[in-house]
Amino acid sequence: MSLRYQGGFITASPPSPSTSAASGVWSLIQQMQAKGNGNWPLAPAAITATGGTITSAGGYVVHTFTTSGTFSVTGGYGQTVEVMCVAAGGGGGGYMGGGGGAGGLVFNSAYSVSTGDSITVTICAGGSGGSGYPPGSGGTNGTSGSNSVFGSITSSGGGYGGNYGEVAGSYGYTGGSGGGGGSGSGSSVILGGAGTSGQGHNGGTTTGGSPAYPGSGGGGAGAIGANGVTSTGGGNGGTGLSLAINGTSTYYAGGGGGGAYTGYPGGTGGSGG
Repeated sequence: MSLRYQGGFITASPPSPSTSAASGVWSLIQQMQAKGNGNWPLAPAAITATGGTITSAGGYVVHTFTTSGTFSVTGGYGQTVEVMCVAAGGGGGGYMGGGGGAGGLVFNSAYSVSTGDSITVTICAGGSGGSGYPPGSGGTNGTSGSNSVFGSITSSGGGYGGNYGEVAGSYGYTGGSGGGGGSGSGSSVILGGAGTSGQGHNGGTTTGGSPAYPGSGGGGAGAIGANGVTSTGGGNGGTGLSLAINGTSTYYAGGGGGGAYTGYPGGTGGSGG
């Protein structure tokens, strides 16, 4: 999770005239009275804050959190910060399973803060991978990723990928981005999990099985996971979203690639995964 704000200088915006303020030139006494009554326009002051790993890039101060903590605003007023909140990704499926979905990504370009704010930041673990054949036949599903939280923003954890088989456990699970469907057989359709609107995309859907028995790719923040292809192999994970919040354009929240039968290639993770 990262956030940034302009730092090291004072920014100003043209003030909006107050309906109760006199127009024209003000005397010093009138200015003092207006300030005392809260009617004098003030330019926004640069933010100062603590929390996370603090760096600077392109005139911005950047706070990066890789573990849970607190973002504390120690100074400044009339300002907003940019926030990118990414949740943990889901685990992939077991034998010939689908790729895990990316954790949900939420970007807020104008999150309001004030001096004295202590904003809770929650960072949790990614999901675990599945194992073996489908549930009910000795296999286990993976688990979904956990949510990440910044104040009032919550990003949903990614959904887990489905296992092999034609049962409900083979379907990708819902999440920030959905997990990819596992592999099936014949003309079976194994659905990918649904992504969360505004945070990610669906996992890919697998149709059929032999000879590659492919799993489909997990969804990413920027695109749906690719469907597994029975003749070639597992589907690629959906691409992530490119943002420059840390100073350079970087992909975040790509989906995981789907698996395939021995001798066939699995899919690759999406950019940012």
